[in-house]
Amino acid sequence: MKAQGTPIQWIEPGEEKGQGRAIRFRLPNGYPFEIYYDIEKPKAPEDKKSRLKNNVYRPSNGIAPRRIDHVNVWTSNPGEVHQWLSDNMGFKMRESVRLSNGFVAGGWMSVTPLVHDIGVMLDPKGQSSRLHHLAYYMDNVTDILRAADILREYNIPLEMGGPGRHGISQAFFLYVKDPGSGHRLELFSGGYLIFDPDWEPIEWSEQELDSGLIWYGPQGSMEDTTPC
Repeated sequence: MKAQGTPIQWIEPGEEKGQGRAIRFRLPNGYPFEIYYDIEKPKAPEDKKSRLKNNVYRPSNGIAPRRIDHVNVWTSNPGEVHQWLSDNMGFKMRESVRLSNGFVAGGWMSVTPLVHDIGVMLDPKGQSSRLHHLAYYMDNVTDILRAADILREYNIPLEMGGPGRHGISQAFFLYVKDPGSGHRLELFSGGYLIFDPDWEPIEWSEQELDSGLIWYGPQGSMEDTTPC
């Protein structure tokens, strides 16, 4: 990265709780990135520990997502970010959207078999770097529906009205704003995995965009978002 002219900041152990040495840098459009290897893995308290040895906590009464799945960010020039992630971080394009004028308005990329670890999309407000959402993975669709019930019980609004399914990634989704931070969260289940080493990226046209973003389910705008 230094050879590419990217400034690097070293984060020493102890500067961030539970995390070992890391490097911090920014993409050309300002997105902050941090890469680390060592991190503490706290154990569950005895009264909450699962008897299932490959599970940390016993079943919860809350939504209880399984893991972080991906992050989605907005920028004024997605193609530039896609290229940088490909050239410098080894990300592979899995699916993308190309407008009628040839401009790439969105790309879903990964370095794992997931259909995307990061989504980079065109910001409708023209800003260079904004967070759209952080996604948590749920084991199945019924977990998404249960999460919707829990959120409604606590009077937390569901964005666009409720669950649906994406065309891009084929996953079921539910969007909600975190009441504390205002950041958008996605509860995400399903999708597909990519194990083919010769995978060819799937491209959606501008005319196909509606089906790509919302295959079926709630319709509405998600343009209001919290800046990074």
